Amino acid sequence: MLLRPATFASLFFSFACAHPVPATATPASFREPTPAIRLLGSRGEALDVKKPLLRATETRPVVEGLDAGEWVTFRAKEGLSESWARLRASEQGTLDVTRAPALEGTWEGADAEAWLWSMRPVSERPLGPSPLVLTVERKGKPALTLTVNRTDISPEVTVTAVKQPQVNGDWVMPRGDGPFPALIVLGGAEGSNGASLRRALDLATAGFACLALSYFGDDGLEPTLSKIPVERVGEALTWVAAQPHIDGQRLGLVGDSRGGELALIAAANFRQVRAVAAIVPSGLQWGALKNPNETAWTLGGKPLAFVPWSGVPAQSVRDAWGRTTVTSLGIFTSSLSRASPSKVAAATIPVENISGPVLLIGAKDDQVWPSCQLAEVARARLAKHDHLERYGDVLRCFEGAGHRIGVPGSSTMSHSREIIGDTLVNKGGTPQGAARAERETRAMLRAHFERALKSYFFNPKPT
Repeated sequence: MLLRPATFASLFFSFACAHPVPATATPASFREPTPAIRLLGSRGEALDVKKPLLRATETRPVVEGLDAGEWVTFRAKEGLSESWARLRASEQGTLDVTRAPALEGTWEGADAEAWLWSMRPVSERPLGPSPLVLTVERKGKPALTLTVNRTDISPEVTVTAVKQPQVNGDWVMPRGDGPFPALIVLGGAEGSNGASLRRALDLATAGFACLALSYFGDDGLEPTLSKIPVERVGEALTWVAAQPHIDGQRLGLVGDSRGGELALIAAANFRQVRAVAAIVPSGLQWGALKNPNETAWTLGGKPLAFVPWSGVPAQSVRDAWGRTTVTSLGIFTSSLSRASPSKVAAATIPVENISGPVLLIGAKDDQVWPSCQLAEVARARLAKHDHLERYGDVLRCFEGAGHRIGVPGSSTMSHSREIIGDTLVNKGGTPQGAARAERETRAMLRAHFERALKSYFFNPKPT
């Protein structure tokens, strides 16, 4: 029997109502993600934000669940320091803060660590934990917030103050039985172990026991950098080698600025040093801090030769607010240019006597002293005596960096000008240049000491 069209339509409608077609479920992989801020590590792994993060850990904030191409304002605040930028999400609704170019804010363009280095600091951040607050504003209003604690002190290390007649500083030990290679960390013209402790804490997370050594300016020590016995480092080496869980055959030195100068002097005189790293250092010996006409260092009770001061003072400029900015670069460049060849030769550190590889790191915009030029003095001497050929010594000079190359993970906005009392010390460099130098220096230090003190396959070429 043939059905009329109207009859067929009515039957189909009745069947459809009696047997409704189930709605197709959206696959989980196609559901739009809930808007959220995530933190990723250097390899793209998700970081556990419930635990304190080490401040030096490479961190990528990523925002998910935004609208395609949406413009948002991203803010990062730690203490009283803050950075911000206007950024645009991808067509997939994802925003990688380390890769998206900033339209405006405390930084411009795309920069992997600008959200950290461009924070406007109010004061020097103390050691210890502090909350980092990340906020995303959508249409001018806060929409997403993530708070995570960051710290300089890993739970995987222990810190013990050392106050002994021969050794003064902080002993930072990785957890475990070892035996660990060990480093003595020397700060700059401050002498005490403030800045060196930050570097020691960071290197200890890589499996190196570290002594952040005070060599002047602390209890029971000389108040200023003048006539400091190099044997102070030798006594510290003996103390470190005698500690439990330490491999006394794998010892190294790392120093910044005048501490880099001291590290090279000590490594050239104490054969138990198997590797040395010197950051913004000098391959020449210089005079005392407050009186450049007297020696900074003694060895065996005798003063070490130094480049004589030319008499040219530091350059001082007073701004409209009455603050004085001091640049010391001319002291060193003029003294070096006016010194006789014999005086320079006598002041040159005999780095060829160092019993292991040397890493030298300079800054091309250093306004304290010409660290690239002074580091080149050491490199040239290493090359002349075939030390470079035997040990693979390295010199790296960073563009855009000034005298301060610290541990990465914090603002570098004040690195070019350090406030001491009512005076600004011109250290040179840009915030972006300093941040890049800090991140790469950290990697170079670890690779250098891993190769020299941890690798059992490292053998220098025979002489």
